[in-house]
Amino acid sequence: MARDVNNLGSVLQDLGDLAGARACYERALRINEAVFGPDHPNVARDVNNLGSVLQALGDLEGARACYERALRILRATLPPDHHRIRFVENNLRALDG
Repeated sequence: MARDVNNLGSVLQDLGDLAGARACYERALRINEAVFGPDHPNVARDVNNLGSVLQALGDLEGARACYERALRILRATLPPDHHRIRFVENNLRALDG
């Protein structure tokens, strides 16, 4: 269910409905935190996506906090050369770019 809600958030974000996307990402995050706990890669995905919509909304501090949290989770749960880690690192670098 959380994956479907997350996917809906991605579609809404692509369509420019940033408020709708944010609501979906936040809902997916709540579901996955309840199911998996706060330190699961699925939670990191949701947090990263929330960061992307916050960045699009101009909330750069909120986006940075999300990307940093996602990165902490992924570094603790995945191999250091995993592509998902690089993806979030790139998102974080884009804030400084």
